[in-house]
Amino acid sequence: MTNDLFLAILAMDAYNRGYNPGIADLSDTVGTQIGTATISNRSSFYTVAYAWNGDTIMASRRRRPWRGP
Repeated sequence: MTNDLFLAILAMDAYNRGYNPGIADLSDTVGTQIGTATISNRSSFYTVAYAWNGDTIMASRRRRPWRGP
């Protein structure tokens, strides 16, 4: 799997955890793993920090609907 693909998976994962999840019963507890990444933090407007390969990867939901250019 390429790094870009895994980063895209982490971005999708952020939309499926926490409040109003897209998939029921996914834990967003710090320490939860998705593949080789581990949730290391999260925030109230819903950003998830993943620890992966020695880096911190941030994925967040948009705060407003996309309106285009």
